[in-house]
Amino acid sequence: MSSRAAFRYAEGTSVCSSGRRSTPPLLNAEGQTKKEEVKELLKTNAHLKVLLFAVGLLTVVSSRAGEDGIIEIRKNPQPQTSDVVVLSGPVIITNLFGDIRNRNIGAHNIRVVCPGYCQREEALMRALRWLKKNQQPDGSWPQQKIAMTGLAILTFLAHGEPPRDSREFGATVQKALEFLLKNQRADGKFNGMDDGEYAHPIATYALCEAYGMTLNPDVKAAAEKALVPIIKGQHPTGGWTYKMHPGPEANGEFRDDTSFMGWCVQALKAAHLAKIQVNGLERAMKLAVKGFKANAHPSGGFGYIGPDGWKQGEDLAREILRRREFKAGDKAFVWGLKRLESRGRRARAILEVFEEAGLKVDYLEISDEINRDVSLGAPVLTGYLAANPDCKVIVIDHGGLTGQMENFLRAAGLKPGEIYATGFSLNPATATSIESGYLNLVSEAQPYLMGYFGVLQIVQTAKYGFGGLVVDTGGGYVSEENIAAVAPLAKEGIR
Repeated sequence: MSSRAAFRYAEGTSVCSSGRRSTPPLLNAEGQTKKEEVKELLKTNAHLKVLLFAVGLLTVVSSRAGEDGIIEIRKNPQPQTSDVVVLSGPVIITNLFGDIRNRNIGAHNIRVVCPGYCQREEALMRALRWLKKNQQPDGSWPQQKIAMTGLAILTFLAHGEPPRDSREFGATVQKALEFLLKNQRADGKFNGMDDGEYAHPIATYALCEAYGMTLNPDVKAAAEKALVPIIKGQHPTGGWTYKMHPGPEANGEFRDDTSFMGWCVQALKAAHLAKIQVNGLERAMKLAVKGFKANAHPSGGFGYIGPDGWKQGEDLAREILRRREFKAGDKAFVWGLKRLESRGRRARAILEVFEEAGLKVDYLEISDEINRDVSLGAPVLTGYLAANPDCKVIVIDHGGLTGQMENFLRAAGLKPGEIYATGFSLNPATATSIESGYLNLVSEAQPYLMGYFGVLQIVQTAKYGFGGLVVDTGGGYVSEENIAAVAPLAKEGIR
């Protein structure tokens, strides 16, 4: 039975969506709310508290409730039936689907007066039907199949559309769940994930939610397997990083990525609420709270100063095409770190722009060894250029390797201007390559501004309580046109 089928919503007094009739009524003969009955209903069916929020009826979430300790309810000015209540206060979101072992929610039917609901519901249904129409034969959605399928499942479930119980979307959700189960490996992870493996906690989150609404043992088994890598991949500090790598970085410190952490915590929370038992789950949840607190300013702000990777890569590629004329079929060489989920956004953006422009692109991933020691890159680039003398443009998505451009091209026997060479990040070596004519264009993140705005953010937050700033500093270009002015600043560490 669909949890959504237990509710009937109204715009004023006109019914927008059908559901089952209510027994018993929640208003007395005088039109006053029977608070004890409502309070008991909400205690045993936390679905109600959350489903209203999940489908967009309520957008204000608070850490406190009304006087009754659950939800603030007031009399309907013009009640048309005995089962109409008007919600005027905040809802406490304490559970996503409540105790799913209590299946009695279908015995109640509550009409909620909420201005604008019909329009929102119509928009939601159009979106859900679009997802249904664009589902692939294997049950997935492109491009990142695991992540997109997980998100789609969450979307349907949030609207109360579980398999079997949903007449319109049940089969769609069933096929999507079967896709995730078929593509789960023995270690609990999934085939065909993105480089950073964001897809894993997203898919795990979806499986836990699906079990919470279906009690399907196959879904439960898959969710249990998927939770293990998340729990094992948690840092001692409480955070997570890409691919759920549990160890420290090369500098001995643990890198916590708060966006990745968010998906991991959502998966853990959904498992807890669905009463899935996995070793270490409760400890991981408590430790995650410490991890988020450690990554937040005391005022609660989370900020980011620096370039938007995708935009910086896209802008550089378009600037290259603007400054130099290329024809369809011209060969381009891109050397980057596409495998890294966040860091690789620049390389992926460059490839997309170049391919749209009709360039023939050869892409090469920077190895871990070259990433650590850029001097090892010389034979790679010289070997490529020897085998591809018709290459017209080079883009190196690595600051250290960009700084070695002059040495690389000299070793390949090329003269300044024979190939259009570009890259990222400015330093004294890069400035020298630009001055010599071997490097034609560089996009830089303007690290001085990154540092300056970072300090400014801390001061403003500490002194005035401002929230985190989001500043994109990746808009600087350096070429022969402005290198004379910029080079001295690069030596001083300002540019």
